[in-house]
Amino acid sequence: MKVTFPRMGTLDIPLKAFFTSLGIEVVVPPPISDKTISLGARHAPEFSCLPLKINVGNYLEAYEMGADTIVMAGGVGPCRFGYYAQVQREILADLGINYDMVLLEPPKGHLGETLRELWELTGRASPARIFRAGRLTWAKLKLLDEVERLTAKARCREKNEGQAGDVYRRALTWIDAAASPGEVALAGERIRRAFAGVELKDVVPLRLGLVGEIYTVLEPAANLYMERFLAKLGVEEERGIYLS
Repeated sequence: MKVTFPRMGTLDIPLKAFFTSLGIEVVVPPPISDKTISLGARHAPEFSCLPLKINVGNYLEAYEMGADTIVMAGGVGPCRFGYYAQVQREILADLGINYDMVLLEPPKGHLGETLRELWELTGRASPARIFRAGRLTWAKLKLLDEVERLTAKARCREKNEGQAGDVYRRALTWIDAAASPGEVALAGERIRRAFAGVELKDVVPLRLGLVGEIYTVLEPAANLYMERFLAKLGVEEERGIYLS
């Protein structure tokens, strides 16, 4: 089994940590590109939303890399997200692509089903092992959110353009490499020192709240790298939602 999942911001880092901690091989789709969006738009219904189309592109690219199982969330709410998995399954089947789709419904009202799906997916791992994998995943999620906030503060004030972005990219690498909550904590200390070394201008920037649908807020390719654009204008943004 080679598991893949949709990309959304930096969510691939904690998800990869969770599955690899349980001995599951992971195929992370390539970063979202024009090719990804083009593939999804070509094969998804015209009236479907951009996130669904990007997800389809993720799956097609991951399939080319050897993935055979998709882990996808279900749900209820104000949009059609809860139907994504069913629609995407039909699209892939029409293309003759043999993917197993593991659907994880929100625990409320589906707790037993969700736990059973997760248990089967993890090869019936012990609760203790799943708990340890969950702790590592949560530690990475929390640190990634801190990195996003540190980057937002530094990027709009940096004296040397690109310095905060360089630290951000290194921070993601350090978090990805951490193999335990203790290593995540050490990575956090290293990241804070790195951001403290970014030379900042003595300015008071305009602070702007960035709100909207979760996927388009968290995924830069879906919002045309809005946060980076705002930072170049000297604007500090605060998201209405973060991964954790």
